[in-house]
Amino acid sequence: MSVALSILVGAIAWRTHLARKAAPHPQAILMLGGNFDREVFTAEFARQHLTVRQRADGRGQKGQNYTDRESEKLGSWEEVSEEQDLALDIWVSSGLERQKAIAIFQNAGIPNHRLHLDYRAVDTVTNFSTLVPDFKRRNIRHVYLLTSDFHLPRATAIASIILGSQGIAFTPIAIPSGDPPESKWRIARDMARSLLWVVTRQTGR
Repeated sequence: MSVALSILVGAIAWRTHLARKAAPHPQAILMLGGNFDREVFTAEFARQHLTVRQRADGRGQKGQNYTDRESEKLGSWEEVSEEQDLALDIWVSSGLERQKAIAIFQNAGIPNHRLHLDYRAVDTVTNFSTLVPDFKRRNIRHVYLLTSDFHLPRATAIASIILGSQGIAFTPIAIPSGDPPESKWRIARDMARSLLWVVTRQTGR
């Protein structure tokens, strides 16, 4: 069993490496639903990508300068946005009800054609497993992963297994919340469920 697990983990790591090599920069935005703040942050994050261009020499160039308050609100966006292209599509997995979500993104100037609202997920594991076919169908090899800071360790552990096993890399973005981190037990449990999905396509619910 330990040998098989080692082989599986190695294969996932290799596929993730290949995905990052094929798509060094994120090609889409994935937000995991959970509270109102996530949609608001993600809408602003996506809006800022409208001002970013990829120069011919490969170095990013901002279209405008931001205030200290805006930079603080966006958190680590300033560190990663400079290498990104224009107008990434957004996937929201089981977030706010459709009309509320659409209103938030429209208020941020995000056109509906960039927004994909999906309500199949019932937990964090299925946030990823339900969207894998959509990403693969569009040949998306690298996504931004946005969720609350307290939820990010569990989300990245799951994403490393489910997305990684399918050749999809991710760049995590933490949304400030002030909430305490989740327990290590929850992370370990969902990592086990994710490995089960890789082998059986069942999540163990």
